Amino acid sequence: AASLLCNGATAGDGEFSIIGLPDTQNYSEAFPQVFMSQTSWVANQIANLDVRFVTHYGDIVDNADVDGEWLNADEAMRVLDATPVPQGVTSGNHDITPSGAPGQPYIPQNYLNYFGPSRYVGRPYFQTASPSGMSTWQLFDGGDREFIGLSVECETPLAELAWAQGVLDRHRDKAVVFTTHRYMQ
Repeated sequence: AASLLCNGATAGDGEFSIIGLPDTQNYSEAFPQVFMSQTSWVANQIANLDVRFVTHYGDIVDNADVDGEWLNADEAMRVLDATPVPQGVTSGNHDITPSGAPGQPYIPQNYLNYFGPSRYVGRPYFQTASPSGMSTWQLFDGGDREFIGLSVECETPLAELAWAQGVLDRHRDKAVVFTTHRYMQ
């Protein structure tokens, strides 16, 4: 897990942490205990590090069409679900294609089933999702300032970018943590 400490100059009242979970695909596939250790560590550090937001960078699983990998990821992320800390998740190329390789069929169904908006609806930090459900935004407190966690789909299609821009346009008074898995290819 990566941690970003934000100091008082950004938030206004001291340091807090934002945790990033990058590319857990190999853990979901072959080492679920490592993924569980990561999320357990985050959950155990919430008070110590004053964790205000957790964002997953995508590639949650290695093979989007393998149910067992999604089950492993779901179990590990439920550790974070049991905490009050706001979280966001974005898809990676491995989450929306059979193996993440270029030219493969787009299969977002498992991503949407396990980590789509329905997982987060009703949580106080969750705001809305794009019409496709592949991008979401959350609100979280960073001291005396509200932040937006904006999680957008891998290789962000134009419709997702337009949706995200609409969120930003409506909330110009808030700082943004923008998370996507890959956008330059």
